[in-house]
Amino acid sequence: FQPGVTSRHGRRRARRRTAHFLGSAFRTERTAQANVGCLFTADLDLEGDQGLVEQRFAHGGHEQRILALAPDKTVFHIQGHVLWGAAKYMARYLTGEAAAPELVERSAAGSGEAALLFPAAAFWAAHGAGRDVVELGAGCGLAGIVCAQLPAPPRRLVLTDYDPDVVAVLARNVAANAPAAVGATACALDWKQPAPAWAAAAFDLALATDVTYHKELCPHLFEAASRVLRPQHGALLTANGRFRYHEAVCRDSAEAVGMALAEEWLDRDTDVVLSLYVWKR
Repeated sequence: FQPGVTSRHGRRRARRRTAHFLGSAFRTERTAQANVGCLFTADLDLEGDQGLVEQRFAHGGHEQRILALAPDKTVFHIQGHVLWGAAKYMARYLTGEAAAPELVERSAAGSGEAALLFPAAAFWAAHGAGRDVVELGAGCGLAGIVCAQLPAPPRRLVLTDYDPDVVAVLARNVAANAPAAVGATACALDWKQPAPAWAAAAFDLALATDVTYHKELCPHLFEAASRVLRPQHGALLTANGRFRYHEAVCRDSAEAVGMALAEEWLDRDTDVVLSLYVWKR
């Protein structure tokens, strides 16, 4: 995701600017891979010099086969092709395979003493099952695709990203993995522009994983969420690597659009922070 970069040449420059940061982040990411579980990488290189390979995620009798950058790659063509640990954790959370981690905060915007995010099945029943769900900055699309395989899938499921190269691979992943009955789709969505008609105030739940690796992206994420979520009803669920999560900026960005942090959990095994933002009441 590269907001505001419109030309292919401009996207190449933007990717080079983030190469140093991403290389460091990816090396950190590798150290947590063993703790995430459920994933392994096939040896078959499906995309030639792009370095994309098929990675598999198994859960509850289902298996997703996701095209993503090979884990041994240290130079990124597009960061959206990386299957980040936060996306894997979000997938495990949605399938109920992630044990409740450490509660960091529950605010007045939440529900007092009652946990909102755990058990995950209760959260999904309240916010995702039979409802309209969107993934923002979906990248490879693992989290959104897993939603389509849940026993009670969404009524409507749209996975979005900005970069057309990412959207092209995302569409392949959706077509290869999401059951036809769910009708999941992959679409381009620019966080810095007004929401198109199909997205404006159209969703009950937005998912986002590892999309705030630069603090400058935080305001755009919450602005996009505020445009696509139903007023006073929708919720934003994010998962971020703890060392790439700009917590204060995210809270300020949420406040600016009328949202607030309701609940936040930290999984210390994977260093992933799971955060729920809701409309302020």
